[in-house]
Amino acid sequence: MHEVNPYESPSSIDLDSNDERYRPQIIALSGRIGRLRYVGYAMAYYLLFVTTAGVLVGLATSLRAQDMSDLFSGGVLIVGVLIYLFGFIVYLFLVRRRLNDLNRSGWFALFFLVPLINVFLGFYLLLWPGTNGRNNYGPAPMKNSSGVIIGATFGMIAFVGVIGAVAIPAYQAYIERATAVQTDD
Repeated sequence: MHEVNPYESPSSIDLDSNDERYRPQIIALSGRIGRLRYVGYAMAYYLLFVTTAGVLVGLATSLRAQDMSDLFSGGVLIVGVLIYLFGFIVYLFLVRRRLNDLNRSGWFALFFLVPLINVFLGFYLLLWPGTNGRNNYGPAPMKNSSGVIIGATFGMIAFVGVIGAVAIPAYQAYIERATAVQTDD
């Protein structure tokens, strides 16, 4: 029979073995999100804010072209720009949450306002894995749902598509100019 020693020191609780996780929300100001959620949420925000701002700016341009009230079209343009700025601020909060997953302060999100540094910060957010388990900013997020995976995949495909839509015609124009210069010689 095993006797319990009343003078033995108590055993400690291993806090790191606790697999505490939380479910991130798309609209939140704090917490952590992983790389895939970052891409998926960024795509959702992008579609929401840029589409809304684009429609309003297009409406303002159309009204101005039809000699409608300059005050009304200017007001619509200002509302579109304000929506775009609001979207940028929301995106900075998204970056803050991703930085928290990397155990970095959200203040690093302000580096997105600095040219060239913002490119490196963007690659860092996309490529660097978050910390395992709990960090200074809370528990690790839950595994990604199928909606997050589909959204992130759509975001990556859309990004590559936009780059291709810009790069291929530009390259074709370059080839045409180079061919024209060579035939002129």
